[in-house]
Amino acid sequence: MVTARRRQRLRASRSERSEEPLESPTIAALAERYGKAAAQIILRRHLQAGRSAIPKSVKEHRVREHFGVSDVELTESEVALLTEALDPRARRRGSGSPR
Repeated sequence: MVTARRRQRLRASRSERSEEPLESPTIAALAERYGKAAAQIILRRHLQAGRSAIPKSVKEHRVREHFGVSDVELTESEVALLTEALDPRARRRGSGSPR
């Protein structure tokens, strides 16, 4: 019973996403602004938030790309936009007030 409910919640959260993160117009715009790949912008957001991130790729050029995020510093408003684009729950909360 618990497993069925958990699966139902997972399906609901997946269906709430309007797009994949790497295809998000917000992330694409920031990537273009900084001359970086969308994955680099997402990685930079995580690092700026103090999170540990372990990007994975089997392609050498992508692995090298991941190291190229230290020369970018996102503004607070850009981080907020990324949070909204990556987390559908943040959009429902609006101004960041807890639920």
